[in-house]
Amino acid sequence: MQVPDLGLLIAFSADVTKTSAVKTNNTRKITNDRRGSQTKSCSTPRTACESSDPTLRLLSASPHQAPHHTTIKRTVELFHFNFRSIITLIFLLCAYAASAVGQPTCSNPIPTRPILFVHGIWEDSSAWGADSASGLRGDIISALSAQPGYSNPSNIDLYYSNIDNNVHISTGPSASSSDLLAVGNIPCDARFFSIRFFGWSGLTTAFDPSAVAGISVITKAFELSQVIKAITASTYVKDVIVVAHSLGALDSRAYLEGLGSSIVPCTATPCWIEGNQVPYTNDIAEIITVDGANAGANAAYLGLFLSPPPQLNVEELTPNSAVIQALNYIAPYKDSTQSYIWPYDVQAPVVALVSYFRDQTNLLCATSFSFSCGSDGAVQTDSQSIVQALQNHPMSNISDLNASWNEPPGNTYMSNDTTIVNDSYCQMNVLTDVIHLLPC
Repeated sequence: MQVPDLGLLIAFSADVTKTSAVKTNNTRKITNDRRGSQTKSCSTPRTACESSDPTLRLLSASPHQAPHHTTIKRTVELFHFNFRSIITLIFLLCAYAASAVGQPTCSNPIPTRPILFVHGIWEDSSAWGADSASGLRGDIISALSAQPGYSNPSNIDLYYSNIDNNVHISTGPSASSSDLLAVGNIPCDARFFSIRFFGWSGLTTAFDPSAVAGISVITKAFELSQVIKAITASTYVKDVIVVAHSLGALDSRAYLEGLGSSIVPCTATPCWIEGNQVPYTNDIAEIITVDGANAGANAAYLGLFLSPPPQLNVEELTPNSAVIQALNYIAPYKDSTQSYIWPYDVQAPVVALVSYFRDQTNLLCATSFSFSCGSDGAVQTDSQSIVQALQNHPMSNISDLNASWNEPPGNTYMSNDTTIVNDSYCQMNVLTDVIHLLPC
């Protein structure tokens, strides 16, 4: 999976007001009988990176300013498109912030926003790269390392453990009782983090992909909220930039839209949410979805029959699932108490990166019965699009970044391209070549 100037996007997004580790309490009142009756209030206004200088925002969005990469092979071309887009999006959000009152001495005192990578279904942190210097994550870290405030190039894997209800630093293939607590052991100049979702099945199988895929998006939203709070408490920066792949887009949006639950874990649908909603606490500056399954994936229907009993995340990925219908404001989520839960409006910018095979644009869409969509081999273009996914509830702070934004061929590719067909990292099975997979 490849991305356009992701680093520039992140860098302009990284400007943020630092706060002390003490969090501001937000209050929300949700009336669940109809979406229009929702009201929200915060005790203090949110400080996103609103630059007073419009040229700062436009700088990396301009084709003349965005870095240009000449590519030869499809794999390099696709990777660089996604990479450049993410870098650009990060910079567009503004990277710098004011220091917090009472902030301790730090070797890297410039208040830039931390970046959190969120993996998808059947993936782990390693899908972004084997280490801090490889893969898409490694290239983003490398591109940002020359920017003030991003001099610490280390990626830190974090997970929430139900065993002691704390966020820990992950250092091995499995969870361990010796894993350090995140808060108190993360350097304040750390800026790159990746979540490892928990299987809620004991330490030795904590990161087993099948176990993790059996835990609801509703619970993953709770895990994400805890990891983000550990990051902001450790770095003294009030919010983070989230880069989410595939199902990770739904996990991230579930927290952002208040559809997480502290009754954990949820291993069957419906989950119990009423009275236990995880409040969104204004600690996400921006979500960048990379081939996100914002409206699900038609392939998930096939998955229900290929691997019985179906894993819960596969069920939740079907376009008509209760989670997707709620997150896209089509229908409220009817939880296990028979209460109807509407999500909050999106409170932070969401930008979607879309990629697809340009010779396959007559596929069945995820949001309608129209045969007019493309696909990256796993997720339809209308689902990757946050604008189309939320067409029933348009908002001004959501947008898509696709091939029309960049120089051709952008993020579109031919399905018979030999660099895809012959690349083992681009094969989901013997029948399907995909550009959806992160290592592709």
